[in-house]
Amino acid sequence: MTSANIATRKMKTIALTSGKGGVGKSNIAVNLAITLAKRGDKVCILDADTGLANINILLGIAPQYTLEHLLSGEKTLTEILVKGPGGIHIIPGASGVANCVELEPEQQALLMTGLDALEPHYDYLIIDTGAGISPAVLHFVAAAQMPIVVITPEPTSLTDAFSLLKVLRRSNFKRPVQVLVNMAPSINKAHDIFKRFQAAVDKYIGLRVRFLGTIWRDQAIAASVARQYPVALGSPSTPACQDFNLLADNINKTYRAGLIKSLRFSRYWQQRMDKASLSKATTPLNQAAKPAAPEPSTSATITPQAFAENVWQNASLQLKQLIELGSIRQEQIDKLISELRTLAIAQSEKAQLPNPVKNPNPIPHANLNIGLHTDNGITTALQNDQAENTENPSTSPLKHQYDESTFGSQELLLKSLREATGGSGIPLLALLENAKNHKALE
Repeated sequence: MTSANIATRKMKTIALTSGKGGVGKSNIAVNLAITLAKRGDKVCILDADTGLANINILLGIAPQYTLEHLLSGEKTLTEILVKGPGGIHIIPGASGVANCVELEPEQQALLMTGLDALEPHYDYLIIDTGAGISPAVLHFVAAAQMPIVVITPEPTSLTDAFSLLKVLRRSNFKRPVQVLVNMAPSINKAHDIFKRFQAAVDKYIGLRVRFLGTIWRDQAIAASVARQYPVALGSPSTPACQDFNLLADNINKTYRAGLIKSLRFSRYWQQRMDKASLSKATTPLNQAAKPAAPEPSTSATITPQAFAENVWQNASLQLKQLIELGSIRQEQIDKLISELRTLAIAQSEKAQLPNPVKNPNPIPHANLNIGLHTDNGITTALQNDQAENTENPSTSPLKHQYDESTFGSQELLLKSLREATGGSGIPLLALLENAKNHKALE
């Protein structure tokens, strides 16, 4: 390749991502790369799955060096590149890129030099991101020119992909996202799945999604994974190869139509690192000028009713989304409604019950050494004893309970007690014993 061709080449960057694992994202990245390379394009795969690096496993290769060796200064980018089948190249172990904003200035310089040197040599950089909504995944999607979200007919795949797009939109991501339906039983089913997904995204997120294509469910793909031999290396007439050729065609058409914004992959990371460096440089000045404000406390403003209403609103919204995505069956909806109705009836009946009687007797337990000098003294003693039991029933067990069958009515007992004491200060215990003996003799 001449230096003129290298200078004029503009690398296209594609990020394959998903809301959950197990949707075939890495397998698509490998076969798409090989398909493009067979057409004469220079293709490099960046294994950016910081949790599970699957590209080398799918290809049956064992890289000796990874991106960590580049960041440590031990190796150059050319030295860590691995040549794969079909003429593709692989950057193994890309976990260092995900944390690039935390790197030392020397490591940042090495990384930027490597990425800048990479771009002129390739027509396509295919980024195999991790699954989920981690910051690393979001950064790779934002850095790529063409984000592709891989979904399957599985309900959890749809809901997790929906959550991924929702988080992206909250981070101020506005560019269109391509959607690829994998493991579809038919083209009609793939279109139906996409339409439901598109309707939910348009209604609740407001992000543009476009149908990029589908990869049918093919046993040949599963067999190729087990053999570590990509299907794209096989005969072009097989259904699986035709699917990947059609996918490559759709990608090229999307670029030619001018629907993809031209972004330099290295430029995005450079901006991220510049922003991080500026933040670190200004943080001490801001802290010196303005003391940190205390964390606002929200516990006092969140009532149980407000919390319950918030939970109910979130649950209602998620249920609507599941229904619109077609991820919940009618019998599941009926069962849920029945359980909610039963719960509501039980709560209503509970609310209509009278308050439980904590102290069935007005004299729950008395300090039996208190003298009854006046009427006010009797009232005060009873109120104090009752208040103590009400406030902390667990720590004040009942010592005595008033027995009306033994002492007669409470009103008559109190009247006789007042007459008997006459201000003499006889202990209450003695008065009660006398009343009990008097009752026994009747």
